[in-house]
Amino acid sequence: MTGFSSKTKALLIGLVAVGLAPALVVEAADVRIRLLRQQGKQLHVYHDRAAGAADGAVEVLVGATACKAVAGEVLRPGRGGDSLTTLIVLDRGGTKTTGMGRYTPQIREAVGGFLESVVGKGPGDKVTIIDTSGRDRDPKSLGPTDKSGDVKAFLASLPDPSGSGADVYGVANLGLAELDRAGTRLGAVIVISDGIDPAADKDPGATDNHALFISSAKKRGVPVAAVHIGRSGEPGGDATKLRNGRSRLTQVANETNGDVVSVAADADLARNLRKELDSLGRLFAQVDRTTCQLCGKTEAKVGALVDLKVKKGGAVVAQSLGSPPPRVDVASDDYGSCDAADAATTTGDAVGPACKTDADCNADSKCDAAAGHCVRRKTVKDLVPWLAGGLVALGALLGLWAWRRGEKRKRNALAAEAAERERQLKEQVDKAEMGRREAEADRQAAIAQAAQAALRPQGRDPALDQLLNPDVLRLAAAPGSAEGFDRVLKAGVYLFGAAEDADLRFQSGTVSTNHAQLEVERGGTARIMDLGSSNGTFVNQMRINPRQPVELRVGDVIGLSRNVLLQIHALAPSGQGGPAAPRAGRGRTMLEE
Repeated sequence: MTGFSSKTKALLIGLVAVGLAPALVVEAADVRIRLLRQQGKQLHVYHDRAAGAADGAVEVLVGATACKAVAGEVLRPGRGGDSLTTLIVLDRGGTKTTGMGRYTPQIREAVGGFLESVVGKGPGDKVTIIDTSGRDRDPKSLGPTDKSGDVKAFLASLPDPSGSGADVYGVANLGLAELDRAGTRLGAVIVISDGIDPAADKDPGATDNHALFISSAKKRGVPVAAVHIGRSGEPGGDATKLRNGRSRLTQVANETNGDVVSVAADADLARNLRKELDSLGRLFAQVDRTTCQLCGKTEAKVGALVDLKVKKGGAVVAQSLGSPPPRVDVASDDYGSCDAADAATTTGDAVGPACKTDADCNADSKCDAAAGHCVRRKTVKDLVPWLAGGLVALGALLGLWAWRRGEKRKRNALAAEAAERERQLKEQVDKAEMGRREAEADRQAAIAQAAQAALRPQGRDPALDQLLNPDVLRLAAAPGSAEGFDRVLKAGVYLFGAAEDADLRFQSGTVSTNHAQLEVERGGTARIMDLGSSNGTFVNQMRINPRQPVELRVGDVIGLSRNVLLQIHALAPSGQGGPAAPRAGRGRTMLEE
């Protein structure tokens, strides 16, 4: 090519290349079919995407039965435009010590890295995240989004788990409902959970969100991956819920032809979680669905091989039979012709040959004179969908009635339980008040007796004088107390509490470590002061302010929380038992008179 300029050479080379292009051989790539599902006369074929086939056409053969041609747009990367998303359900409820409940920085990084790997796989590929950190909190959601920054900001804003269990399937159903409202097309669902499922032992009559979620996923024709984060060191009481939770996660995946992944909660949890999630991200980001109308007629249910071809410019660019060919059971039926001229009418009746009268049609058809062709006669079979719809509606109404009846029974049971608790509490209060009144009456009688004795010429009786101005008191459990107690106290300072070194120690879980302080003076005067306890200190059912002493009288009832009740009694000179002093070493109590 001497004598030509460089621009001329380049132009000639380009023309030669263009001329040879049609002669180039197109080598077909393999398309892996993951799932086949037949719904009525529709066949849903879930397969790996074939990149670059946007202007091609799809052909599906089920044995010798063909499907209507479907445009190749469904195979293009980012084929959903702005409407395709993968739903990620994060279950961080449960214990704070293991699994997803810990939500450590390493786990957060692993989950975040996985979500970022899903975002942006192709134009329009997005993620939607719905998170639950406990049954006592509202779920948080994000998306759909294809921006890594949005994912990072959302994960950083999530609160720490509360430690309570969560209804993961109820949350997942909320995520599906949000996608429905947004008109978003769902590609896949991935549930990441620690396996504990409080709803596994739900109350009778409660909504089964687990079954609803499986049903919703099946209707959408999407596979669900269930990722189980293993748990270790759990108390024995959680064993049943853990087994049930794992079983339900497996059921979700199996019923939707998804995958189940289990990651042990050990030192390598974060690394292994990132590895498994990245693998799922690559898998589900590459799966799409082709829907086609079956054609032809089958006399009996058959199991047939399925072949999916993508043709571009007349050449096959992708074909499924390069991998082990999948099979599908095709039910016996007349699926009609795939010929465009033989399509169904707007009424859904099959179009038949031209006719003028019913005699021109077969026994199963009649002549539509206005349209000029035969149409299939209505049969009892045509009523089946209506009957099925009516039965479903009736079942829904019966289910709603049963649910409302169960809720009413629950409310009645709760009301009865509350009334019984109120009655028992009133009985305790009445007993305590009666005891206080009796003690006050005894005290008034003793004072009157002492006053009469003081008027006698020989002077007051020393025993009565001791009763009027005692130097010791008796502290005993009041009626209704959850813990027994009976002590005689000398003058001094006493510490109530659950601590081992407390002067007056109580084992009840409602008593704080250092609950309250009791000061008894030599003359019998007593004061009590709350030390900032959790459940409070009460005098005659009235809660006293912390750090403010309150003077006590004989007959008063001291409450250490509402479960431990103590009553003050005057100690007669001939009282049973000697006065018991607090243990030595505190430096605040008179040990002996």
